Amino acid sequence: MKRYTSLIICVLLSIVTTTNGQDFIFKFDGYRSGDTVYLQFGTEYRSPRYPVIVNKSGDVAYKNDSIGNIVLAKLYTRTNYGIPFVLERGKVHTVNKGGYVSGSIDNDSFQKIYNTIWGGEVFEKILEASRLRDSAKTEREKNFYYDLLIKRNNDRDRAVKKFLETDTLGVGLYIAYVLRLTATPKEMKLWLDNHKRFMGDQYYNGMMNIYSAQRNTDIGMKLANFQAVDTSGKNFDLYSFLKNFKGNAIVLDFWASWCHACREKSPKLLELYNKYKDSGMAVIGISSDKTEDPWLKAIRKDKTGAWVQVIDKTNVTGKLYGIPAIPKTFVLDKKGIIQYYGVGGLADEKETVEKLIK
Repeated sequence: MKRYTSLIICVLLSIVTTTNGQDFIFKFDGYRSGDTVYLQFGTEYRSPRYPVIVNKSGDVAYKNDSIGNIVLAKLYTRTNYGIPFVLERGKVHTVNKGGYVSGSIDNDSFQKIYNTIWGGEVFEKILEASRLRDSAKTEREKNFYYDLLIKRNNDRDRAVKKFLETDTLGVGLYIAYVLRLTATPKEMKLWLDNHKRFMGDQYYNGMMNIYSAQRNTDIGMKLANFQAVDTSGKNFDLYSFLKNFKGNAIVLDFWASWCHACREKSPKLLELYNKYKDSGMAVIGISSDKTEDPWLKAIRKDKTGAWVQVIDKTNVTGKLYGIPAIPKTFVLDKKGIIQYYGVGGLADEKETVEKLIK
């Protein structure tokens, strides 16, 4: 999680490269004359921090013509480790004792969505469900809180995606890049079309590269064929498998032995498989391990050898489908048509599998 947080809050927003001659204005509420805060712009935590000294009135005009009119910045005080905010030229940024910044419409909009992702009430509810699941004493309680965790995580995703659909802020560029993991190809295309003015930005280009592969993996499309090698060393072909498949639901599980979230998800997938394997459900595990030994050891330890397991040492399949992170799950019907996909340890294919089987 820290990895994604640093991605969001430490990047320079390259929306505007020209300045209009105005300064960045701060109003420090509850600070003493001579107090110093620090501003940071850049791509990582090691980026330089620039001092801003509070004067007697608490009103400070910060001059910096080397950055654009709108940047995503961090503000450091003695009491915090850096608060992210939208810094806008010519706007008054009110800073309270905790270092939180408010004042402009764009910044207030950003804070709302930032808190939805990484803080605030929505995020706290996700953490609460995670803690309850981890401390549950019975299997029934664990399943209940696991389902609650999935629901709250999905609620957060919906709120963020709604923001991205109407986003006019450059900060949405970086939030969207983090959420490339959960956005559907349709949602990614909508966002890319609405933000063509950012063409050339590294994150826009990154989104476009992912979309170029993912656009052929949306719900309702037939998944492209792939080949890999199974645990016995034989070649596996998805379309050949489909020709002989007599069931109704196929789960493609993209994982690796080194992926902690993938391994944690295995018991839930195994539970689902054991429940419906005799009713027309199949699972195909596709590992991106580069060597066979850790892959085979993980299969034995997790007891996931009950279904087809294949290895793709050069991750050709992951690149083909535009998979930027694992675990990722596809649910196909008997014709190979995509009915569901999800990313992360909380991806929940159960409902789709049950619909296909029933």
